[in-house]
This record gives sequence, structure tokens and C-alpha cells, in this order.
Amino acid sequence: MEIAAQAARVGNRILNIIVGILTLILFLYGAYCLWDTYVTARGAFISDDLLEYKPIPGQEENPTLDELMAINLDVVGWLTVDDTHIDYPVVQGENDMEYINKDVYGEFALPGSIFLSCVNSRDFSDPYSLVYGHHMANGAMFGDIVEFVNKDYFDTHTTGTLYLPDET
Repeated sequence: MEIAAQAARVGNRILNIIVGILTLILFLYGAYCLWDTYVTARGAFISDDLLEYKPIPGQEENPTLDELMAINLDVVGWLTVDDTHIDYPVVQGENDMEYINKDVYGEFALPGSIFLSCVNSRDFSDPYSLVYGHHMANGAMFGDIVEFVNKDYFDTHTTGTLYLPDET
């Protein structure tokens, strides 16, 4: 009887250790998931470093789109929709999957980039140009697109700018 009680105590200790290890693993996994979500959401918004390259009409002292194009030859323009979070450089890869998870610098980034379809002309001279971007739940990138189903929002957000190397 005493051996059975001792075996039960050892079994309980082993079970407690296993449950403790599993709890720790689940806690660490949860913390990692929260951190990963935060990094992904933060990465979807344009950085201050990249915003320095945004073309501003009439201001010669600002860095130009040409400077950004020198960093990445795939940059074709900059798209801004007034009073929304849509304010990003536009890139074009060899295929439509190239910039799904790559930032404007060509580095891996889960939110990807705003990009022009590979079948369109780089100068937006086609009658119809298709621009892709992720819909982020936090409103970044094309996250504001869902707001355009509201007629009042649509009617008050009708302007934007497409900056190209030679024209606006």
C-alpha cells in the first residue's frame, strides 16, 4: 500500500511538471503571437524614413521620387488618396506575387507593398491599371477601402494623387 501511495505522489509530481511545462509553452506561444501581430500591424503603416521620399509638388528641397527609384528600380510611382491612410509608394514586380510579402526596399515584410499588376505599363498609360495592396484590419494600406461603401464617406473622399517620375 505504501509503495502505491509513493508511486501516486511521484506520478502527481511528474504530471504537475508536465502541466507546468505545457502552461509555460502556451504562455510563451501566446506572447509570441501578440508580438508578431503587433509587428505586422505596425509594419503596414508607412515609416517616417520612407515618407521622406514622398513627392511634394512645388518643393524642390524634398527628396524626389527619382531618389526612391534609385534605391529600388521597381518603384513606379506614389499613390495618395486624400484624408485616408492610403499614402504609399507603388512598385511593380516581374509577377504579381513578388511584392505580396516584400516591402518597397525589397525586404521581407508580411504586409507587403502596394503594387501595380505586372501586365500593366509602368507609366500607367494603359486604359485600366490594376493596383494591389493588402486590406489591413487596422486601417493601414488599403484598409480604408471598406469605408467607401458608405455613400457619405465616398462623396467626401473623391480626390487623390498619383505621382509618377515625369508627371503628377
